[in-house]
Amino acid sequence: APCRRIEVGVEETMAFIGNRVSRFVARGGTDLLGLEIILPLQRFLFRGDYLPYPEAYHPIAVCVCLGILRAVSPFAASFQGSRVGRVLTRRFFSSAKNRWLPVQRIGDLNLLSDDCQEK
Repeated sequence: APCRRIEVGVEETMAFIGNRVSRFVARGGTDLLGLEIILPLQRFLFRGDYLPYPEAYHPIAVCVCLGILRAVSPFAASFQGSRVGRVLTRRFFSSAKNRWLPVQRIGDLNLLSDDCQEK
């Protein structure tokens, strides 16, 4: 098998970038969700006396749920980000290698590629 050092390096680099970017996006998205939507909505409901404070609803539950979401979402997003980066890079290299090149000899044709298979 040919040396795939460059392909694997690019694939792992894209997985790393996808991992980090998706972590930052998840953390920032969770912070914005709490800061711009949930906490102002909670303040509006308390100031308008739509929610009785200690009897039916306590704001600590919302803060705890936001904290758990902020703690878990970057890890969940990092798994998906690295997976997307790795899969996209692998598909790019696979499609680039398996197609018929204009200056390719017939002896170098990959008979297992999609171009050579009857569908």
